Amino acid sequence: MKEIILIKNGELALKGLNRSSFESTLAKNIKRRLQSLGKFKVIRSQSTITVEPFDESFDIEEAEDQISRIFGIAGYERAAAVEKDMDVILKTTPVYLSEALKNASTFKVEAKRADKTFPLKSPEICCDVGEAVLNAFPHIRVDVKNPDLTIVIEIRENAAYIHGDQKKGAGGMPVGTGGKAALLISGGIDSPVAGWMMAKRGVVLNAVHFASPPFTSPMSEMKVHDLLAKVAKYSGTIKLITVPFTEIQENIRDKCPEELFTLIMRRYMMRISNILAEKEGCEAIVTGESVGQVASQTLTAMMSTDSVSRLPVLRPLVGMDKNEIVVISRKIDTFDISIRPFEDCCTVFTPKHPRLHPKPEEIEKAELSLDSDALITSYELRIYAANDTANPVNTVKSITNTVYGIKLSPGEYYTSVTAVNPNYSPTYTTGPMSPKFTVPSTNDRDPLYPKASTFYNGHLYILYDVQTGCWDQANEMCNTWGGHLVTINSAQEQAVVYELAKKSSKSYCKIGAKANASRQWSWVTGENFSYANWKSGQPDNYNGMEFYAEMDIKAGGTWDDCANVRYGDVCFIVEHEMNETPIKTYPVDNKVKYAVFDKAMPWEDAKNYCEQLGGHLATISNKAEQDIIAGLIVDGSRDAYSIGATKRGLDNWSWIDGKEFSYTNWDDGYPVNPYGEGYYIHMVKSGKWHDIYNITHYGFVCEFELPYTLTINYLYENGSTAAPPYTARVNYGDTYSVTSPNVQGHSPSRQIVSGTMGATNMSVDVVYSANTYTVTFKDWNGTVLKTQQVQYGGAATAPANPTRTGYTFTGWDKAFTNVTANLVVTAQYSINTYTVTFKDWNGTVLKTQQVQYGGAATAPANPTRTGYTFTGWDKAFTNVTADLVVTAQYVQNEPVSTPVPSDAPQIVVESKTTSAGSTVAVNISIANNPGFVTMGIQVAYDSNLTLLSVSDTGLIPGQMFSAEIENPQPLYWANPTATADCTVNGKIATLTFKVADNAEEGEYHIRVSYDYDNYDIYNQSGEAVQFATVNGTLTVTDIVYGDVNGDGKVNNLDGMVLMRHLAKWPSYPASMISPGADVNADGRINNLDGMILMRHLAKWPAYATLPYSSQKGIVAVRPDNTTFENEPTIVVGNAEAAPGETVRIPIELANNPGVVVMGIMVGYDENLTLLGFEDTGLLPGQLHSTVIENPQPLFWGNTTSGNCTENGVIIYLEFKVADDAAPGTYSITVTYDYENYDIYNYDGEPVEFAVQNGAVTVAAAQPEMHTVTFKDWDGTVLKTQEVQHGGDAEAPADPTRVGYTFTGWDKAFTNIMADLVVTAQYEINTYTVTFNDWDGTVLKTQEVQYGGDAEAPADPTRVGYTFTGWDKAFTNIMADLVVTAQYEMLGDVDGDGNVSMADALTILRMAMDILPVENQQIADVDGDGFITSMDALLALRFAMHIEQ
Repeated sequence: MKEIILIKNGELALKGLNRSSFESTLAKNIKRRLQSLGKFKVIRSQSTITVEPFDESFDIEEAEDQISRIFGIAGYERAAAVEKDMDVILKTTPVYLSEALKNASTFKVEAKRADKTFPLKSPEICCDVGEAVLNAFPHIRVDVKNPDLTIVIEIRENAAYIHGDQKKGAGGMPVGTGGKAALLISGGIDSPVAGWMMAKRGVVLNAVHFASPPFTSPMSEMKVHDLLAKVAKYSGTIKLITVPFTEIQENIRDKCPEELFTLIMRRYMMRISNILAEKEGCEAIVTGESVGQVASQTLTAMMSTDSVSRLPVLRPLVGMDKNEIVVISRKIDTFDISIRPFEDCCTVFTPKHPRLHPKPEEIEKAELSLDSDALITSYELRIYAANDTANPVNTVKSITNTVYGIKLSPGEYYTSVTAVNPNYSPTYTTGPMSPKFTVPSTNDRDPLYPKASTFYNGHLYILYDVQTGCWDQANEMCNTWGGHLVTINSAQEQAVVYELAKKSSKSYCKIGAKANASRQWSWVTGENFSYANWKSGQPDNYNGMEFYAEMDIKAGGTWDDCANVRYGDVCFIVEHEMNETPIKTYPVDNKVKYAVFDKAMPWEDAKNYCEQLGGHLATISNKAEQDIIAGLIVDGSRDAYSIGATKRGLDNWSWIDGKEFSYTNWDDGYPVNPYGEGYYIHMVKSGKWHDIYNITHYGFVCEFELPYTLTINYLYENGSTAAPPYTARVNYGDTYSVTSPNVQGHSPSRQIVSGTMGATNMSVDVVYSANTYTVTFKDWNGTVLKTQQVQYGGAATAPANPTRTGYTFTGWDKAFTNVTANLVVTAQYSINTYTVTFKDWNGTVLKTQQVQYGGAATAPANPTRTGYTFTGWDKAFTNVTADLVVTAQYVQNEPVSTPVPSDAPQIVVESKTTSAGSTVAVNISIANNPGFVTMGIQVAYDSNLTLLSVSDTGLIPGQMFSAEIENPQPLYWANPTATADCTVNGKIATLTFKVADNAEEGEYHIRVSYDYDNYDIYNQSGEAVQFATVNGTLTVTDIVYGDVNGDGKVNNLDGMVLMRHLAKWPSYPASMISPGADVNADGRINNLDGMILMRHLAKWPAYATLPYSSQKGIVAVRPDNTTFENEPTIVVGNAEAAPGETVRIPIELANNPGVVVMGIMVGYDENLTLLGFEDTGLLPGQLHSTVIENPQPLFWGNTTSGNCTENGVIIYLEFKVADDAAPGTYSITVTYDYENYDIYNYDGEPVEFAVQNGAVTVAAAQPEMHTVTFKDWDGTVLKTQEVQHGGDAEAPADPTRVGYTFTGWDKAFTNIMADLVVTAQYEINTYTVTFNDWDGTVLKTQEVQYGGDAEAPADPTRVGYTFTGWDKAFTNIMADLVVTAQYEMLGDVDGDGNVSMADALTILRMAMDILPVENQQIADVDGDGFITSMDALLALRFAMHIEQ
């Protein structure tokens, strides 16, 4: 395998008979450009040039780089040349392109079969190569539309070539085919781009540069040399002629109007350039002008300069934007050189306001004041050649060209040329100019030489007394050095900058201010534009172009606005902040530290910078110090770093700190004497030393003596001392962190003072501010009345005096002056006193009493009234909140009651025995009820009883209406929608009373009455119903609560007796239980009493005193089977069984809120027999139950631990269904009543559970059934059918399946003996696919199963067309199909069916990269795999019918 470079010619293919001469010139240019890289040969064949190395010594990578910049080349690529053998091609391709294939995800293969004798066709080559690539690189896949990599196989006459994607060449025409022109080059951005564009069109360039010493420097000329060297990399050698122009400019300045200076100067440049161009054989003048870019580039101005030129003036940039020009300058690598800030002659004496549209007669009149013949007659020329093969500086030293018949010596590029007169017949004299100009070395050429510098307020200001170009370019240069154009924020800073600017030789100095489109000014740093020093009448935005600022040095430093253009009489000042952080620091023996700075500045300013930091530029006495500093600069971003050595004139080298200059580390070839101006040393990245001059901008290394003193002052805001100062010795560059001390009532401005130690003693002030505290004023109940922020030692202001019902405000609980912490102040009050007066029924005052707000009065002894019984007082006299009159209440005495017959309708009030201070629930019941729909009664009670609550039991249908608690207490039931009388008997209401704490032993009556006025009873027929009333009595005795067995003591025996009684032990009947068993005095003896007594006996503190009365009311039991979502529920399970079977029924808790005692009754149907039960242990404690009975009592008690909150099964009950039980449902029910069966929590509170009852269902016998399921091929259920044992199923309608025919079911479905699945059966359909040519000729027919793919025949051909595929897809066949071949006419890129001139032009634009490549197969007329000018030419011949 041999590696070569394939080169595509581009538009040369459009040439006719002279095409060969163009290609020959291109080949010569290639040979000349590559001649230094080794031995090779250049072969021309079929619009392609091949570069073939003779051996491996040829530098093919450098050759590729050089070829990329040779004009006339459309594209190129490195390729492997192998023998035309398919096996060799398949073996070589994956190896040669391995790196590209590794990095690609997709690829495609293109083949160009120029040698038609090769046995494989292009598609076959592509397929085979693609398969080889896929086998070698499994990760990659084929993508013919948008591949990452295109592999090209070219089969040519002599070899096969393998390569990847073509690289784009420089384009254009070969240099030397377009004539010769003189390029006027200034050193700016535009003229090098103009030269490059003309060279791209094949023009050979000579260059003319006008210099104005001493106003322009040698560095300005060197800048032009460097620019031409960049252009020469594309164009080949460029001869430069430098014309001294100072005398002409001075004459124009002195004798012509200022506003016409630029135009007249350019006319003289054009005259001289014509003389030189004609002598050099040039046919045109080239400039970098663009319409409207500057004042001298208006159409009027261009016409003025053209009028003095006999040669055509070419302006390739005339219609381009500046941004477009800059893009090209960056592409050809001239931009960074163009912006070097050196004046060229065009910026010397530039008028501030040039004439934009001068009249020709004005210019000609102005020129009459000049002696044109004398000005043009004598001048010196400097000749320089920029070569494309090497660095321009080195080339200068090896020039041996003959210029104007004079041979130049090596290293010299001056010669004298004298033009005798404007008749353009110059004569020549020889001899070098004196003194000779020696070209400085590359390393020592630097953009700027600083004029002066100064420090102010932590900033370094450096004055550069040169023109940098426009304002933007000057600021960009400052940014490159790590600074910015100077900003001015105060009158003091203005004075400092002005003093520095006065050292300039210029009239103006750029400063860093600019305006936006709205004329709002800002500094380049983003600082607030708070200070300005505008000259009177400024800013004025002259010509609408002045958006930048400059200082007028000759006008006292006042400011003007200016345009973003170049003119010569301007300096600039760069500003550096002195807060630069070193990139690396290094201590030595805790005494010396080096700091490396990446900020770029000249040596002298770096020296001043280090001294401002308290150190000096680093000095080196030995190899150890050398190695340390060399190690520090390795990671820096600069190429070199200044160190502290200097040499003046003929003096010896010396260190700036006075050390002996005994150790050196010079690089090879150093030191040298760059300009004889002054010497300094910098260290490059290798650690070696180079000598430099002061205009070079490098990083630098500072050296410091350590340590320094850090002082921290702790001050109050008034400047007095808050705490003793802190002092410490800290090394430069070390970090410090000091915690500020605590000062009572004050907070420091910085809790921690931290930072990096500078190279000088440092003092930091920490200021303590008085703390602010919150004073909160609150009312007696905690309500916030006011909050206030008060400084340390200050006083708060109280809110308005608050008020409190029943109280008088007396002040605040604490002082709130001299506040030293957060403070809560609370309002204070004294309680009010009120008079309570007790009166008898007739107004007689029985007693008066003074009572505090909220207190209770004490009633007098119960008064008496003949024929009446005193029942109490008309209003409560507890919680007294105002003066109060209380009146005695009476009830008329009833006649002496007679016994009520036992079978008479009765309203019965329960009688109970209790004790003073107890709470008692009294039930009101009805018996022998004859039926009623409405009932209204009133209940009167003794004054020693207080009614706490009334509860409806729900026995009477309808709603119970009751007013607020009063005496007597009205009770009324009504059911307006009732359709029948209520005939039930039982408890209708429960009244809970509190017995007075001081009630004496005796009977206290509770009476029921109704009068048929306000309180009455009626039935459904509207008839009054008579009930006898049996009144109740609460007998107050001295009960020993907890004494269950009546022995006068409360002990564990009482607990055992009560628990056995509650568990229904027959030997513990109610008759042996004393009233003391009702330990909570609620009038009932139940499980709650058992729990309370057990806790009392266990000495629980909360149950130390009996009776225990924390009950919060009695809860009525819900009707059976009422359930509520998320509410506590007792759930009884369900079961199905046959007669005689045994079932197990669970009872479980759901949403359990927590219980400790549970007593329930389980009732069940007579067809069920309870065999036994099993406690699951879910409820802690023992299950107490006696023998099996119906209903079955179940009781759990665990009074010594917390609530059980578990959910789940609490017990299983085992039932046997009666052998003769008929089909039906047999219920199992749960009840509890808070009498004998109840549920309580750990706090003694009743817990309400809804009940969901269960049942056992006995079903009738059913015949045995089987399920027959009919399914489709994909499992879809078509039908299900229940069939009796031995019966037949009925099939559904025949199913269908796309592309298939139904053939039946997979099994029989008669005499069904078990569940059965029957599946539909199908056979697949077959279809005919016919492939036709464009004219209907049948190319192939094929039978394809449903959903299958057809296989196309070989691609057909049609003369003058390219086959593009088939008119429709032939995959997933679902019916008979006819597929027809499709073609496109070669060259018909617009798709209109004809090859036209427009098609040829479009293909040409694709070939020249003007348009993107589309429809490549159609555009590639010659079929070589590339879009070239040859394809455009063939398309043109087709359009003109020269070829078919």
